[in-house]
Amino acid sequence: MSTTTTTTLHSRFLVACLLVGLFAFAKQEVVAQLTLTGVSIPGVGSYIDATQYPVLRVRFRATRAGQPVTLRLSDIYVLEVNAYKGISKLVEESNGTYTAEFATSQFNPVLNSIPTSVSGGVFLYGVNSGDVGSLPVTWSITPDRGGSVFVMDSSFKRVPLYIDFGDVPIGVDSMRKLNVRAFEATRAPNGNERNLRIDTIMTIP
Repeated sequence: MSTTTTTTLHSRFLVACLLVGLFAFAKQEVVAQLTLTGVSIPGVGSYIDATQYPVLRVRFRATRAGQPVTLRLSDIYVLEVNAYKGISKLVEESNGTYTAEFATSQFNPVLNSIPTSVSGGVFLYGVNSGDVGSLPVTWSITPDRGGSVFVMDSSFKRVPLYIDFGDVPIGVDSMRKLNVRAFEATRAPNGNERNLRIDTIMTIP
């Protein structure tokens, strides 16, 4: 056998070994990852329930290599407008199936829609034993409430919608005056703008 033929066979053997190694590595990565899969909500017909917008419910199953995974409230995050935040509620059903609940700050009305239609989307993330799984959450609805506001401090400078007060010791009060100004709200079928009110102030884990 010539030197050229031997070199060619040797090169092909190395390539084959490399491909087998990559395949095994890829297979291992696929098996190891955390997977979040949407599960239809009874009576809704989707794994996303936006009927109580801006509060959203998402039903999903968490698995690793096909086996159910146990998750806690602190294991679930929402990526919204380039910021991660925790959810307010996580209900465990069975076989790795959960329902997550959180409030979105997104208000994206469709231009010139009467009554107002809004659409939006976030990503739900689950973290467990170093693995991360994600699930897209989108909605397109015609809500009877919702809007956008500016939050300002006592000197009328805008502050972020998410205010981090840091670690506040138990029994210690801290006062901070804020001003809220509405600049956009939903419109009724007759075209009139609905009143906008704040119905919930919540802390985010």
